[in-house]
Amino acid sequence: FFLMGANTLHLLLLVSVFVVLGCFMRVDAASCFPCDAGTFSNGATNDCINCPPGECEIGGCTQCPVGTSQPQTNQTQCIPCMDGFVASNPGEVVCKPCEKGETSNEEKTSCVACNPGTYSPSSGSTCEVCPVGTYQES
Repeated sequence: FFLMGANTLHLLLLVSVFVVLGCFMRVDAASCFPCDAGTFSNGATNDCINCPPGECEIGGCTQCPVGTSQPQTNQTQCIPCMDGFVASNPGEVVCKPCEKGETSNEEKTSCVACNPGTYSPSSGSTCEVCPVGTYQES
């Protein structure tokens, strides 16, 4: 890239820094430094960015899969939902409790009604066998 002055020719050097995904380049350095766990560089900046809630760092900030959640930033793992809770969509920040009379399916992706003879006494709980002398039809 050249610029012409009155009677001079100036050469401007354009420095291009290529950054590997998952690393960042310090302005004064000639090598790539890995980002800390739970952070990621998309190669467009000289910084590592925090993975937002609902995402974890697996080769880049990735949405948590269904059945899991992540309420915090800078995390490397998503948390599986507990029994009685579900995460129906990718990228959930928290698992949501199933309603009274329901519990989560095995994958923790949807709520299902308790089987006959069992009940769920409160939201976010698992189905329990009815006490002796009682029953639950549906």
